[in-house]
Amino acid sequence: MPLVYFLIVYKVIELALFYLFLYKKPYLKVIEEAFHTEVLERFEKRAKKFFFLVPQGSIVFGILSYKLSGQICYLWLFLLIALAVVLLVDPKKLEER
Repeated sequence: MPLVYFLIVYKVIELALFYLFLYKKPYLKVIEEAFHTEVLERFEKRAKKFFFLVPQGSIVFGILSYKLSGQICYLWLFLLIALAVVLLVDPKKLEER
């Protein structure tokens, strides 16, 4: 069970780092550069990577937790975390500016 708790803490820290390096920093660069085309393309590439890695990683960690603990609630917890992150990070922010 301690390994499952470690996976949960690790995933939360990983999501924070993914958000910071794959989404937030490039997003701020796009705004600073006044939507320069090259910077916007790089941001879109990193944002796609972010939105790909978050659900995929959560599914893998959820399956690992399920295999280690034998309880399906950990799989649902990781899926809920991924859903919350994807819903909180709004990719349509750029269209509003």
